[in-house]
Amino acid sequence: MFMLLKFFFIFLTLQPMIMTQPDLYSQFQTVPIPDVNSMYSRLNGYASYSRKLLKFDGNDPTADYTTTTWMNGCYLEFQAAGNASFVVFWENKNFMYCEAVTKVGNFVTPTFPIGNLRRVERFGPRCVWVP
Repeated sequence: MFMLLKFFFIFLTLQPMIMTQPDLYSQFQTVPIPDVNSMYSRLNGYASYSRKLLKFDGNDPTADYTTTTWMNGCYLEFQAAGNASFVVFWENKNFMYCEAVTKVGNFVTPTFPIGNLRRVERFGPRCVWVP
């Protein structure tokens, strides 16, 4: 009986560590391109790996955008591609979209117009923010 109780307490202690989502945000960095025009023109050589764009509603009262784990789906999509180059974030009508893109040899029109491009990230350690 004591042994069963001991395992129960160990489970309760470890559960938060097991059940929490990893923060993949820290494993990606913003691509250091000085302006949106340069980055957008670069995207002409990349095709979307994502079959369906991940979509986040800015008006969803149940969504928790106070942490960075809401973006994990975007980063998991990047990892699933295997040969993805970037994670691209777009904004359109109060929705945030993301997709994993892969380098291709031909011209590809980006998913949205240039005004909707918000951020492009690549795999690599993010700089630590110091307040």
